[in-house]
Amino acid sequence: MYPFVLAADNNGGQMGTRPKQPQIDPKGGNLTGEPFGTGLLGAMDTRYFANISTKTGLPSVAGFQPVPFYEPIKGVDADVDDALTGQIKVLVDGLANTDKTALLSKEPDPKQLIQYYSEIGALVQNMPIGALIFNAIDAVARKFDYTLQIGTDIRLAQAANYPNRGFRLMQQHTALSNAILKTSATANSTRITHGFRGMPQLFSSKAEIPIASMVGRILYPFGVSFLLPIFVITLVKEKEDRILVMMRMSGLKSITYYIAHYIHFYILHVISSIMFVIAGIAFRMPFFTRIEAGVFILLFFLWGHVQIALAFFLSCFFSKSRTALVIVFLLVLCGVIVSLATENIFMDDPAPLGYFVWPAFAFYRALSVMNRSSYDSSYQPYKMSDLKGSDEVFQVMIALVIATFVFLALAFYLTEVMPTEFGVRQPWHFIFSGPYKKLFGKKEDKKNAGDIEGQRRKDRTGSQREIVQGEIPLDPEEVQFEDGDVKQERSRVLHDDFAPDSPLVMKNMRKIYPSNGKLAVKNVTFAVEKDTIFGLLGPNGAGKTSLIHILTGLYEPTQGWARLAGYELDTEIKDVYRNIGVCPQHDILWDDLTVGEHLYFYARLKGVVAADERAAVLASLNAVSLVPFENRLTKGLSGGEKRRLSIAIALVGNPGIVFLDEPTTGLDISVRRLIWDIISHAKQGRTIILTTHSMEEAEILCARIGIMAKGTLRCIGGQIRLKELYGRGFKITFACHPENVDRASAYIASLLPSTAKRLDSFVTSESWEFETSPGLIQRLFEEIEAHKHEHGIDDWGLSQTTLEEVFLRIIQDTDADA
Repeated sequence: MYPFVLAADNNGGQMGTRPKQPQIDPKGGNLTGEPFGTGLLGAMDTRYFANISTKTGLPSVAGFQPVPFYEPIKGVDADVDDALTGQIKVLVDGLANTDKTALLSKEPDPKQLIQYYSEIGALVQNMPIGALIFNAIDAVARKFDYTLQIGTDIRLAQAANYPNRGFRLMQQHTALSNAILKTSATANSTRITHGFRGMPQLFSSKAEIPIASMVGRILYPFGVSFLLPIFVITLVKEKEDRILVMMRMSGLKSITYYIAHYIHFYILHVISSIMFVIAGIAFRMPFFTRIEAGVFILLFFLWGHVQIALAFFLSCFFSKSRTALVIVFLLVLCGVIVSLATENIFMDDPAPLGYFVWPAFAFYRALSVMNRSSYDSSYQPYKMSDLKGSDEVFQVMIALVIATFVFLALAFYLTEVMPTEFGVRQPWHFIFSGPYKKLFGKKEDKKNAGDIEGQRRKDRTGSQREIVQGEIPLDPEEVQFEDGDVKQERSRVLHDDFAPDSPLVMKNMRKIYPSNGKLAVKNVTFAVEKDTIFGLLGPNGAGKTSLIHILTGLYEPTQGWARLAGYELDTEIKDVYRNIGVCPQHDILWDDLTVGEHLYFYARLKGVVAADERAAVLASLNAVSLVPFENRLTKGLSGGEKRRLSIAIALVGNPGIVFLDEPTTGLDISVRRLIWDIISHAKQGRTIILTTHSMEEAEILCARIGIMAKGTLRCIGGQIRLKELYGRGFKITFACHPENVDRASAYIASLLPSTAKRLDSFVTSESWEFETSPGLIQRLFEEIEAHKHEHGIDDWGLSQTTLEEVFLRIIQDTDADA
């Protein structure tokens, strides 16, 4: 190709000229190398371009063209651009019209191929290699201001015989520099010779195979990702074992819980990363010895935050730790496998940005790129200065920063909206509706909503009286099964007719679950005084658990108001947490903590000051007789000792109200008796709310009892009062041979009042219930003992109605959901 250049002179003609010369005949011409032209261009060294011809059928030299030569262009830079654009269009059109039959043929004729390339060469020769624009030429002052415009075009780059941009730039710049040297009085004999030379490379005769780095590309991702399943399992296990619930009932804030885990997890990540780096340096692995330390330290720093964000995010989807273990390990494994597969796909080109959406893929990609740079001689090991702009590792780091915040936000959102066993689930749109309501929403009229506390606040400056029942209409269907004592209790509480220091007061408490619309608690109202054990009984599904969860702050009431230990549930929940204790149905303990450590932990959760911690712990240990076991791990305790520890946790910090959920379930009688004694002594100075299915336990411990069914408080009062209302006095039972049952039954019926009722009738026994009258019990003893054998009675007994019988009478078969 001819070194043909467009030239423009913006300096008044000092550029000179160097027009195209006739070609020299190869047979008789003389290649003298004499310069031609005028001015600066004419001072350029003359070279010769061999023009190849195929007219004879074979390639031959047709002549030698003196080069370079310049075609002058007048005008501004835009005119030069237009000229180049026009030349490109002419060339492209010529290439498009060239016959390509020889090139596309499966078995082309060599002569036709030679002819094809000859035609292409002739077309390309008409395309300038660039443009030269002079702005200033001053040989005396040695000032030369010029622009070499050497560009590229994808269509020309694919054309045969057209040199690349670098070669054209080097050739033209060398020719111009030599011309400028000739204008110098002292350096006119100096010449610049251009050429190409390969970059030096280090070669070794040893067979060096980077086994460590090649294996490392597989092991590195596992080495820095094994903590992710551990983080997820830790979070899910605490949900599964209800440890999180227990801590929340003891006053733990969600933000405190997650910050503590964030710090804990990151410390583990730092320790793991340090050990990983030390091991890599100790074994002289190129990844750690050749790459600048700041690069992989920064990458590990970001990966730690991403792992924790992913752990919070993934833990939202699991309720069983075993399931979480399997699935998260599979996620890590699949991530590594996909990373290894895509490493070959993106070997020479960077991975697309969409590949970095899943943080693990982004991190593994960075490890792969950095690892390759540490052992492949065609790459330079990474330095901090490389992390900029379009660098792939830098883009990965940006993606990890974004992913940290994105997955933390998703974890927060899913924690609020996904169904859980405890707590209040937000609607999916709460992130929009919540701020909207705060900014533009109108406050609801709490009187219309039935919120008693809202009405009380309107009268806060007065005598703190509550609105009586008549001012807040109650749904008759919700209270139709309440007995007279429950209605009287509601009137008493709404009129503030209770002790001012009553630790527990609730008014018109209701709970509707928004997920299914179930009304779990229906306008429950009662107050419990100090030094009292109040038994809350009911079948499964009666609403007692929902009511307890409301009072302990796990659920938000749909309507109603409550005061616990002098603090209002809706506005002073932090103070409520510090003044209540909770003993769950199942022991929620850490096997690797001692008895004392458990008590110190919950004492701090409840806000016990450091100076009083020891006294609070000792008081709880003494209350449950666990002082000798203070330094024993809980995994070494018996079932009864663990139950006593759970009660001690509920008592630590001297709370005003203690909730005990079936405290003796599954224990033998001796341990149950011991715990009953502990509970009886613990009521001094506080109120205890006891839920149990053991009527014997309720009879022994509870001074007052409330029985719930289908969300309604059916009855409330002391044991004697309940037995008077629902027990009908006494029960008589007899046993005899089967053939004597009818005769014995008729005899017993003749002795009892006409209102007596037969409760049970079996093959060999019957039981009757009756109301007593003065002297009736004595007469029954005398009569039956004197004549029982005459009527076939072998054995008999007389007892007062038990609480269990009262319970069964109140809770009809249709009320028991279990």
